[in-house]
Amino acid sequence: MAASPRNVHGLAEAYSLFDNLPSAAEQELGVEMVAIGREVLAAQKADVAKETGALEGALSLQAILSRLKVRIGLLKGAREAYKFNGRVRRAIQGGPFYGRFVEFGRRAQTVLVTRRIRAANRRLAGNNRKGNNRRLLFTGDKTRLRRRGPNKGTPVGSAYKIRVKAMAARPFVAQPLLADVADAHLSEFWAKALERLGTGS
Repeated sequence: MAASPRNVHGLAEAYSLFDNLPSAAEQELGVEMVAIGREVLAAQKADVAKETGALEGALSLQAILSRLKVRIGLLKGAREAYKFNGRVRRAIQGGPFYGRFVEFGRRAQTVLVTRRIRAANRRLAGNNRKGNNRRLLFTGDKTRLRRRGPNKGTPVGSAYKIRVKAMAARPFVAQPLLADVADAHLSEFWAKALERLGTGS
């Protein structure tokens, strides 16, 4: 979960004037963008909840200078893959799974929990033909049933329901200071770059 892309003042001009700028200017702009990213990353780490330190430790920065792109946020694990029933599946987001709940909050609801269910209690069904959609089924020990709560009567070891409370958002990835930090760095960059362009140096 990276910070949402935003239009940064001065970046559009950078793309349109590259052909006229010295070759070193593109590299210098990349350096400025990394500096912007580091300041935003520091702000994210200052704002993130620190009960265990897991979220703070998962925050990172990725710079793709060839595309003048910087990503900051919960990036770790975003490119990792894992196998289940012989199929490779990509992780949806990096960092602890609850990072999205902290960032955006959560409404009160009843959810179906399928984590930590043994492989023996999981199986794929369906072939995506004639309406028989491929799906994952969770089974359990049919001779042992749960005795109480919202899961009463369901097999032990199968998926189960839990009630979760509402949680207010505590945003830390989206940083309101991004625009101000970018303006400060890019204004200085453009002043120097255009001065060199005017003098031909």
